[in-house]
Amino acid sequence: MYSLKTKTGNRAWYVAGIKTGSQTMRSIMDINCKNILAIAGSNWHASATEIYQHESFTNRISLLQPQSDFLWTTTRNPWERHYSNYLYQKEKLIQKINFTGTAEEYDKKYPDSQFVLPHGNEMDVIKKMVNEHLDTFESYITTVEQQSNPVYYTGTNKPFNINGINFGAFKAFWTMSKSIECNGTVFMLDINDHNGIIDFIYQNFGLALTMIPRMNSKGHGKDYKQHYNTDLIDRISALEAPIIRAGNYKYS
Repeated sequence: MYSLKTKTGNRAWYVAGIKTGSQTMRSIMDINCKNILAIAGSNWHASATEIYQHESFTNRISLLQPQSDFLWTTTRNPWERHYSNYLYQKEKLIQKINFTGTAEEYDKKYPDSQFVLPHGNEMDVIKKMVNEHLDTFESYITTVEQQSNPVYYTGTNKPFNINGINFGAFKAFWTMSKSIECNGTVFMLDINDHNGIIDFIYQNFGLALTMIPRMNSKGHGKDYKQHYNTDLIDRISALEAPIIRAGNYKYS
């Protein structure tokens, strides 16, 4: 998890959601913010709750006013984000399932993976699970709904098990709304509002950026409206209602 030192000497902790431009923000911080950047642990996609519970955060809060440090995140149109995430996660898991090398080669290729390279009949079981839960966009949304349970967002990195099989990095199926729900304030910036991000970074960190780089050029999810019906629109609307309200997002 990353935090940046503000102009007032406090720290702003970034909540890195999946498929919300977090890799773009990571690149900006790695390249432009080295002098004010601090990294606490290796959990890049930590939720707001996990940040609030992390000892690096709690130790600072015990010495500072509770309002001194704050959390911020980037968001994206939820309907677009979820279709993009469906394509991305399915592609990524299929690549890993079809990996033909040794366990050592797998660990080298996917050093941060929570997906354990299976052996023997386990592979067939996992293929069946992936087919059931990522076969269609609707099955993906059903999986997200199953994950929309507060127990998964309390900071315990509990694996998402289906019939005893670890389904991998379960955070990939979290809603951004649940991920940022906490007792403090999280400042939300739309990843496509480049001027807003540039202004936020200048106002809080004194860094004058001229552009926001595009890290993902695949364009996952841009044609998302072709893959929704009224039922799926309503289900994402229910899952992401807090972010939709806060960001004034529309299905358009």
